[in-house]
Amino acid sequence: IQLFGSGHVIKGNYIVSSADGIVAYDGIANSIIEHNVVDLKTGRYGIELYSDNGSTIRYNTLVYGTGCEYVPCGQIILSRKTSDPAGTGTIVENNIATAISTENGSTAAVNRNNMLRSGASGQNTNGTPVFVGGASPANFAGFLLASGSPGKGAATDGSDVGIHAQ
Repeated sequence: IQLFGSGHVIKGNYIVSSADGIVAYDGIANSIIEHNVVDLKTGRYGIELYSDNGSTIRYNTLVYGTGCEYVPCGQIILSRKTSDPAGTGTIVENNIATAISTENGSTAAVNRNNMLRSGASGQNTNGTPVFVGGASPANFAGFLLASGSPGKGAATDGSDVGIHAQ
């Protein structure tokens, strides 16, 4: 899903085996990206926003994998093109992801309660999710967290990180 402009709501999608997940290469603002599963087998990153201004990324599940081009699959990247302004004001919370990166001057206003595969800092934690659908869920609902999984009850509102039942 490629975005441009502002005011988008991207919710409840199951993106699997695609070249990209949810991207905005030419700027985005005041959008909400929530409750999506991004399970890339090859390609680039899970969620990649360039020159974002005030969007929210929350309750998404980005699946770890080793087949992506530049880095392991399942990452959230905030960056910019050299000719565009750095992103600011992005809220990144309550996600399951491989990693969260800010590059080229882009920053996150909030980066908390995310469960990362490794390298967590601040209010984020490291953990490997256990899904109700097992190690390789076959559908959206399979990516809900199983009882006893890391991330259960760890969101800012006391619910689970990652997606919820829709």
